[in-house]
Amino acid sequence: MTLLEPGVFWTDVLLGALMFGLGLDLRRSGNPWHRLFFVLAAATWFGAAYHGFVNTTESWLGEALWTPTIVLLALTTALIVDEITSRDRRVRMALAIAMAVYVVIAIFVSENFVWPLVLQALAVLAMGVRYRNQFPHPGWLYLAFLAVDAAAVIVQQAGITLGLPWSHNTLFHLVEMPAIVLLWAFLKRVRP
Repeated sequence: MTLLEPGVFWTDVLLGALMFGLGLDLRRSGNPWHRLFFVLAAATWFGAAYHGFVNTTESWLGEALWTPTIVLLALTTALIVDEITSRDRRVRMALAIAMAVYVVIAIFVSENFVWPLVLQALAVLAMGVRYRNQFPHPGWLYLAFLAVDAAAVIVQQAGITLGLPWSHNTLFHLVEMPAIVLLWAFLKRVRP
């Protein structure tokens, strides 16, 4: 079978493998943030399959691959909020309701990739507020992550290719790789 977007497919596969490997490292050290990296990896691999083999939501298979991609990305927001609120029971209930609402929206209203990105951005900013007392020690890692991640999102949303023979999604994945490493390095150093 020929890949529809080979650059996007392979960079998604590599990005997912990176996230999974970093998640394993966090899990081995008992760091609860490993859940975030495992869910990011799963979302990325669903995205790889979507871009590589279908690349349209006009078919049932495209829907079956794209919807889990964006739902898993939204789930990362819930995981971040869950972790920074110390797994508070009331917050978990609110997160479960919010995720159910998002799933309905993703299926029936909008499958746009921008919505999980916005949700993630809000959660990541809340993470920075939560860990602000630990700055500046790992703070530079957090700020570097924010800068590189923002650059990746701008590349993806604006369709920037920098004149390279890659799509904006391929370039997004390539820029996202160092951002993920910076996030891992930050979360490995913060105190719960």
